Amino acid sequence: MARSQSSQSKQKYAAVMRISAPACKLAAFDPSHDFGAPLFDAGILRVGFHRLRGHFRAGSEYCATHLLHATISGEIVCEAGDKPLRVRKGEVLIAPARGPHRLRMTKSPCTVAWIHIRQTPQWEFLRATGREVRALIAPGDFENVMEAIVRLSRPEGARSAELMFHYAEILLILLSRELEHLHSPADRAAQIRLLRLWDAVREDPAHDWSATELAERVGLSSGYLPEICRRHFGVTPMQKVT
Repeated sequence: MARSQSSQSKQKYAAVMRISAPACKLAAFDPSHDFGAPLFDAGILRVGFHRLRGHFRAGSEYCATHLLHATISGEIVCEAGDKPLRVRKGEVLIAPARGPHRLRMTKSPCTVAWIHIRQTPQWEFLRATGREVRALIAPGDFENVMEAIVRLSRPEGARSAELMFHYAEILLILLSRELEHLHSPADRAAQIRLLRLWDAVREDPAHDWSATELAERVGLSSGYLPEICRRHFGVTPMQKVT
């Protein structure tokens, strides 16, 4: 007998965090499968969009991934650490890897969107931070993109590689904005220059881009550009172009 989409989503989420949500509608996407390459290449392990009702708990005493858990409506409490952190409507929990992640719903119904991020050089700066809760910069955009990505991943969805790539690019930009305050000023400046570079590349896809020309465009050495590109986007400049 085929498992339901909800059952599959619970099992995928449980692979990272134990979950108890008997009456909740869960939907998650594993970017390592199908057409999720843009997200997977950027270090995104799983994304999810849940509509919670009644009872919901999820957690791990040692989570090997970084976690961003946004509350779209309702309220979630993160119970790991000395002081519980409330994640209210329009807020996001940022929790670095290698620590406990324990979540509990306190206001039902509740809608949440979450992202598990692998420990890669691109996201290394998250390990230097502690858990924190802050207001989402663009809650409406974040909700729409997360819901669209999960919807596209469903068997009955459009399953368009082009659309998924489009939404993946938007999600990575939104993530960059949400985590911008955690970067050093030099990192932020480099990231802005890279984003402008990719805009130029997209505007001229027929151009025969070279690693040397890309480096010249952003004013970096051809040896340093791959390093900073891998740090922010998880790929080399030429991988990004192609």
